[in-house]
Amino acid sequence: MNIITNYLTKNDCYIYGMKIDKVYGIVVHSTGANNPYLKRYVQSNIEGIGKNQYNNDWNRSGLSVCVHAFIGKLENGNIATLNTLPYNICAWGVGRGSKGSFNYNPTAKLQFEICEDDLTDRNYFDKVMKEAQEYCAYLCKKFNLKVNSITSHQESYRLGFASNHADPDHWLKKFGKDMNWFRSEVQKLLDAKPVDPSKPNLPKPEPPKPTLPVNNQLKVGDKVKIIGPYAGSVAALVAIHTRAKGQTRYITKIHTDRKFPYQIGNKGKIDGKNTTGFAKAISLQKV
Repeated sequence: MNIITNYLTKNDCYIYGMKIDKVYGIVVHSTGANNPYLKRYVQSNIEGIGKNQYNNDWNRSGLSVCVHAFIGKLENGNIATLNTLPYNICAWGVGRGSKGSFNYNPTAKLQFEICEDDLTDRNYFDKVMKEAQEYCAYLCKKFNLKVNSITSHQESYRLGFASNHADPDHWLKKFGKDMNWFRSEVQKLLDAKPVDPSKPNLPKPEPPKPTLPVNNQLKVGDKVKIIGPYAGSVAALVAIHTRAKGQTRYITKIHTDRKFPYQIGNKGKIDGKNTTGFAKAISLQKV
């Protein structure tokens, strides 16, 4: 989700500034016009939004409509949410129904518009609906709202708190979706367990492999002990090219490229008394 604050300070709704006593829920609108670009509705000097060359944006007086946000395309085609009205000011978005209006107290709802295209582009639909669902989840957390307080303009009309508009149910229907699906996706976002940044989910580090100190390289005549996974071997104390006391095996050569940590006595030359052997340097430690 990408939220950019860009208040419509010249709009009559912003200037009038009727305060919301308590947020009652959220109304989801769609614009009803084939223009997915935010610059159509929000004229701004903020880089990336673009310029409305026709001067028919909503940041001007004489309009009897305003919402808290628009969701659509920036000039580069990326999806963003423009917060266009402070959340403590009543929107002018749904009109009035037989029971009242979701614009005003005591049933004032936060309202936003999703910029429509020609309603045939599934890729745009998926992206902009995902942004809208993330925005709803954000508002639900911010104002402690339940997902069942989210209604479309059409649902708001059926409840008696809005004028008769079809948005955005008509758009959802084109792709086999409805507002129940929309709310369920918002609920999934709310149910998702947040990641605790103080406890990153990182793989457990592997234990360090034993290594020889740089200034303690082994040489012929050094007494050594076996370290690593075979430290319990019967050849726990051996010497390089020197027979260790009580042992008949000793190492005559250190290999640095063997697949196993060490090998003692199983591949050496038998001379009647002793068996020569081999070990990997990383498996030996001077004693």
